[in-house]
Amino acid sequence: MYNHTNSVNKSVHHHIRALRHIRSSIYEDIAKMVACVLIGSRIDYANSVLYGTTNKNIPKIQKAENFCAHVLTNSLQPSSYTLLQQLHWLPTEYCINFTIADITFHTLHSFQPAYLYSALHAHRSTCSLRWSNNNLLSVPFLRTSFGTCSFGVAAPKIWNSLSPAFQMCTSPNTCHNHLKTHYFQ
Repeated sequence: MYNHTNSVNKSVHHHIRALRHIRSSIYEDIAKMVACVLIGSRIDYANSVLYGTTNKNIPKIQKAENFCAHVLTNSLQPSSYTLLQQLHWLPTEYCINFTIADITFHTLHSFQPAYLYSALHAHRSTCSLRWSNNNLLSVPFLRTSFGTCSFGVAAPKIWNSLSPAFQMCTSPNTCHNHLKTHYFQ
């Protein structure tokens, strides 16, 4: 993942520097649109593979996202988190969890793609408890740390950490909004 995060970071910084040159000449909403297309797409593309990676890789991408937020808002504010909230961008760690939860939702409700659906298994409770009717997923036990980064382990962990109200949601649009609000909080 080290090579992947370095190439993403290099590409993002290249486009941020290019955006910085023209930022004073364009309106803020156009700058946000350009940043989302050129920079946000590079940060978000395949970010779910970064789940469980070392602690050195995530901060690199987070710094690039913070730098982009500072360039977009022409702000010298030290707090990047408030800038990300103003732009409605999730921090990188939450964006990774958001992506996995969103993929899990769509997989559970459409049964597609089949290879992802086959990795998800409903939790079977051995006794009747109050929470046994929830839409929980069973988390398989794996001995290797590499295996714990797979979709079959990451998706149930993230899915089970969400509120029961979200797990019972059926509409993709409202669930997408509730999920993003959950991670913003």
